[in-house]
Amino acid sequence: MSPWIFALTALPLGASSQGNAHQQADSSEFLRLERVWNQAHVQGDTAVLAQLWADDLRIEVPGMTPMSKGDALAFWRGGGSNIRAYETSGIEVRIERDSVIVRGRLWRQRDFGGRLAEDDWTFSKIYRWLGGHWQVVTFRAQATPGLRDDVDLENLALDLLHGAPPPARRPLRPTCPSSGSRWR
Repeated sequence: MSPWIFALTALPLGASSQGNAHQQADSSEFLRLERVWNQAHVQGDTAVLAQLWADDLRIEVPGMTPMSKGDALAFWRGGGSNIRAYETSGIEVRIERDSVIVRGRLWRQRDFGGRLAEDDWTFSKIYRWLGGHWQVVTFRAQATPGLRDDVDLENLALDLLHGAPPPARRPLRPTCPSSGSRWR
């Protein structure tokens, strides 16, 4: 077989080597983008977030109404949340043509004027190749299942109905997921 015929048959239909340059990205690029995303959230860097987010971004997280890019940037610029910690783990990357799905687990700690809140979520992001770089078009999170599976909810409800004091609260995540050290 001629080298030219082999080269033509090796390319998918409608593809060119230059047109698919973005498809050469591997998982390491999305792990890097994950670190950039996490740092931008802790630092409140709206310029970086605006670059990472596509114009048609949709964010869906527990306890909040869905947000567009404009909504999310307004929230950040208005001081809606001060994130103290933002850590992801168990990252899985699936590359599909001009889209990439990143899934994992997210633990974050937020400060609302001295009131701390912690989230332990599973998440998925969909990146698209837009304007010459990868941007997030969808970010969805949900509560991590099984966090309180050590609590017998039926007996707890009965105890509370009969006047028993509630059990002592334990932190959802007392240690940092990546290092194992205690959070401040």
